[in-house]
Amino acid sequence: MLDYAWFTGHLNRLSRQSIKTLVKSIAVTPHRSKGQWIFRDSLGRELELPDVFAALMNSPSGRARLEWEYSYPILADEEWRNRQVELRRSTLEKIVESCRFLTEELAYSEPIELPATIDNTWILAYRNATVGRQVEVSSQSGETFHCEIRKLVDGVPSAYRVESFGDWEIRSFREPAPDDPWFVPEDDEALAQIVATLKRHRDLLNGERWLDRADLDAAFEDGMRRRGLLPDISEVEESFHSSIEHDVKRVLTEELGFSTTYDSSTLTPHERQMWETFRFQRGHTIVELSHTDIRVPLEWSLRIDGEVVAQTLDEIRPALTRLRESVL
Repeated sequence: MLDYAWFTGHLNRLSRQSIKTLVKSIAVTPHRSKGQWIFRDSLGRELELPDVFAALMNSPSGRARLEWEYSYPILADEEWRNRQVELRRSTLEKIVESCRFLTEELAYSEPIELPATIDNTWILAYRNATVGRQVEVSSQSGETFHCEIRKLVDGVPSAYRVESFGDWEIRSFREPAPDDPWFVPEDDEALAQIVATLKRHRDLLNGERWLDRADLDAAFEDGMRRRGLLPDISEVEESFHSSIEHDVKRVLTEELGFSTTYDSSTLTPHERQMWETFRFQRGHTIVELSHTDIRVPLEWSLRIDGEVVAQTLDEIRPALTRLRESVL
């Protein structure tokens, strides 16, 4: 509602230049004093904030500006939602058209949309209970695509990663290394690559073969080490295996009464992120723990209300001690 309460809250979110633009039509100038905005007219007289609001509401151009600033976030949010609806529709349509061979040639079901935790991720699943396979194709914001193949046991999909693998793992494990291993296609080219991969490896789709998770993980880690992107196992300190995320979760949730509001480890491969992230909240205090570099096991960061308070494992425990003292 466009009223005085909204106006005072809106001012607190604006820069000086934005406020100058807002009150330009009533010929007053904003100044900052003791953390508060004050306004003076051309004669240097100070106006109370209620008088500034009343003057803006009584000025046709001032009121028009207020109405625009009040409605813009609402209209922008509505426009964004409409774009997302259209993007979801067009993206799912692309997947259905591209994966038609699953239903027409390999006796898979019609696509079923699966729920996702992240709003801009859309997942379609194709099932074939006879061969015990579920093929899932997804997109994030219509820009990147991913495919995951899962085992079906009594018609129920098995756990991700334990009994599943991605399209990129098929290529990495079964096909020669590409000339440019760092090239990752996007948009329609990424979807075309997924479909081509599935068609080249139909034995994985018709139940003849399966890729073992332990073999996939070992091959991936060996490849990363050969490229220098993971440290040698002997170089990783044993202390790392004490599980920093477990320690932080225990302190925050069991000792300090925080609730877990986000845990990237619970996301599906379709909602993949480059690093692990855990978020906790108690009242207005938000704590975020992130593994900031997958190549460096010991490099984690801790943020409290958006401020980085620790950037390594050694710094995290002292930071938690300071947090404990501040909230207890």
